[in-house]
Amino acid sequence: MTSEMSTTSWAMLLALGAFHGINPGMGWLFAVALGMQERRRGAVLRALVPLALEGMAHGHEADGARTEMTDAAVTGACLLAADQLARLQVVLAGLELDPDRMRSNLMLTGGLITSEAVMLALGKTIGRQVTHEVVRDAAQTARFTGRDFADVLAEDPRVHAHLDAAAIVKLVDPHAHTGLSDQIAHDAAERARKAAVEARRR
Repeated sequence: MTSEMSTTSWAMLLALGAFHGINPGMGWLFAVALGMQERRRGAVLRALVPLALEGMAHGHEADGARTEMTDAAVTGACLLAADQLARLQVVLAGLELDPDRMRSNLMLTGGLITSEAVMLALGKTIGRQVTHEVVRDAAQTARFTGRDFADVLAEDPRVHAHLDAAAIVKLVDPHAHTGLSDQIAHDAAERARKAAVEARRR
């Protein structure tokens, strides 16, 4: 199904490119060529943006060429967006979340994934350059010895002079750095459910 969509999508793009590419001034031919060269739809979409912007003009300034440029860019973007949405539906239909496995993956680095948070906290007291050296040394030690990042940090006098053990543990805990993502995810899911209900009513 995916390969069929891909073939159909590119066939439509090439047909549209052939139609609009008759006039090189439309630029659509170059957008399609770029996408084919990089073999990525994103390349085509990026190429369509300047075409659409170039075609934007006030009503009294617009001419046939600008109109065709805008139409070509919008039509191509819609085709690509539709194909991407179809692919996304295929991916999400079989998506399963495993919270335990996700937590396990976060801890694979032994806390190194949170090194930026440690740098930000230490930087407030010992300065950016010294903090960089401290975190670099601790990260290298943890990486080559297999020890936890938090344990290595706690042994460094440059660290425990400003952060106690509890503060270090909190900094290297990935769960402490989710911010508003939980609320944002719930809000997005709620909006999606409402949109789905409205779509079924139409």
